[in-house]
Amino acid sequence: IRGRSHEKLWIVKLDTITFPLMENLLYYIKDFDAKYHHFLGRRLRINKDLIFLSGGAGFIVSGAAAKHYVEYYPSFYEERLKDDSWMMGARDVGVTTTFVKSGIQPNSTTDQQKRQRFHLYAPLKTVMGKVDQWVTDYSQKTGEPISKGKQCCSPYSVTFH
Repeated sequence: IRGRSHEKLWIVKLDTITFPLMENLLYYIKDFDAKYHHFLGRRLRINKDLIFLSGGAGFIVSGAAAKHYVEYYPSFYEERLKDDSWMMGARDVGVTTTFVKSGIQPNSTTDQQKRQRFHLYAPLKTVMGKVDQWVTDYSQKTGEPISKGKQCCSPYSVTFH
């Protein structure tokens, strides 16, 4: 998403089967300043040391955070060439790990009632709470557990996968 001067204000990463609700996406990011580091999406936690944003739900990166990532990445990549286990075979984990190592933490994106805005599944499956056990486990570890029914989703949801 570009500003008037054509500078990159936001980068939105989506899979080909992730559907953004553009009006909600634009409404959500309007209160964030792209000149600061923001890394927004669905947080999941594997263990106490590893939190990541789900690639399937998509994520949004502010221009400042993207610039910082690009500047930091070469040194991080050189260090990691010696040990490729950091990526654990998952690009979303690898991208988040790089952001975190560079000093940028993924923001919580739940609304005031702790409802999710970025969803790993289609709307019906999400509302019914029919999600894989690993998603339930990783969500609980973030302190943002999955809810069923009306409480599952923010009325201003940004994505469904």
